[in-house]
Amino acid sequence: AEQSQATAAAPTGETPLAPALTVSTTLPWTIGSQPGAQRSVSNCNASGAGSLLAAINAAVTGDEIVIDSTLDCTYTSGFTLPKITTGWVVIRTSSYSSLPAQGTRIDPTDHAQYMPRLTWNATGQEFFRPAAAARGYWFVGLELRYQPMSSPQARALVKGLSTSSTEANMCNEIMIDRCWLHGSALGTYIRPIQPGGRYFGVVDSYIHDAHDGGQLECQGIANPDGMGPYLF
Repeated sequence: AEQSQATAAAPTGETPLAPALTVSTTLPWTIGSQPGAQRSVSNCNASGAGSLLAAINAAVTGDEIVIDSTLDCTYTSGFTLPKITTGWVVIRTSSYSSLPAQGTRIDPTDHAQYMPRLTWNATGQEFFRPAAAARGYWFVGLELRYQPMSSPQARALVKGLSTSSTEANMCNEIMIDRCWLHGSALGTYIRPIQPGGRYFGVVDSYIHDAHDGGQLECQGIANPDGMGPYLF
């Protein structure tokens, strides 16, 4: 027998509501004209002058952490983004002017040469993770990658959730802008980005090689907890 389908009429006099909360993609300032200090990362040392750890630990609101785009670094300890209460810290490539303008997605074939390569070679913690109640970190023009490995890598390259998921301790405002995040052809890389928290965005970026050869479920972006809003 034939089946008929009824088409419901659109409600009259009702307009869909716009999102009550949104994630802004406007950079906090013109790159290179930061209100605070410019902190240069010039080597791959685990600590000390010119290291990424030293720059992150010293950064305060309004600073830019500028990583030499020629660096190819491998780290075995993750980075905790310290708590700042207002404003932003920008973590970016030194070759920012060679990236496409905001609103244009990066292509690794064309733009990897302008990005410092930061490789994560550990399994027990995330590569970048905020401290409790941290806020205001903007990543621009970085290649973040997993070291090729045979054991499953379940930890994120960037995670927006602190060690506590209570509302008071959630991170607030993290943006991944024109970055390249990836695993490799071989290995298991489960969730490169885990947002969590509030006001987390991933824009104009390139994510690939989040996969498993057998039984594990994998996602390029997976949100384990948090309140949003999110922009992907």
